[in-house]
Amino acid sequence: MMHSYVRGLRDSLIVAIGYVPVAIVFGMTARLFGFSSLEAFLTSALIFAGMSQFILISLVNTSFIYAILLASLVNLRHIIYGCVLAERFNIKRKFLIAFGLTDEVFVLSISKDVFDEYYSMGLITGSYASWILGTLAGVLFMRAFRMLGVFQGLEFALVALFIAILVLYVENLNDLLIALYSIIITIVLSFLGLRQVAPLIVVIAVLLICMVFERGDRK
Repeated sequence: MMHSYVRGLRDSLIVAIGYVPVAIVFGMTARLFGFSSLEAFLTSALIFAGMSQFILISLVNTSFIYAILLASLVNLRHIIYGCVLAERFNIKRKFLIAFGLTDEVFVLSISKDVFDEYYSMGLITGSYASWILGTLAGVLFMRAFRMLGVFQGLEFALVALFIAILVLYVENLNDLLIALYSIIITIVLSFLGLRQVAPLIVVIAVLLICMVFERGDRK
């Protein structure tokens, strides 16, 4: 039991490497959008939803319902994750597993020959802690920048950092094409004056593109 938990906690280090920089960007972005340090921290602590949190902080001041709808749409895949785990394995602590069931936790958990609930809880503990600490670091960075009066060019720096993180996740030609299509669709929608609904349209378009690529790979 304890051995499995520690093993999951150890394996979560590879997840933390990807989580921390993104969480730092989130903490800084949330403060830049006018959220307080506590609000930014609680968003990560209570939601723990990665990219959906960026959607929430960018759209919540425009339309709360739209922000919730789009964030929920992006996270629909987690229902499938939960169904797969619940169907194949007997999970006792469903609430804890559901709360921390991220893409990386699901992949690492399902890759094991025998599902170990304590191993997944170790993964969740490490992943959650890295996301929380990363967000806190981003908030503190913004506070330091404010004290130093360094704001000029900060928005560009955040965008550049986000692009750099995105590049790390591009592993093949399909990933690159999906990123390019997303950018092109967003630019076109912005020029058409549809900036508010652009995130929703882009999400749907990317899902369709992924389905086309998946079908092509199977053939």
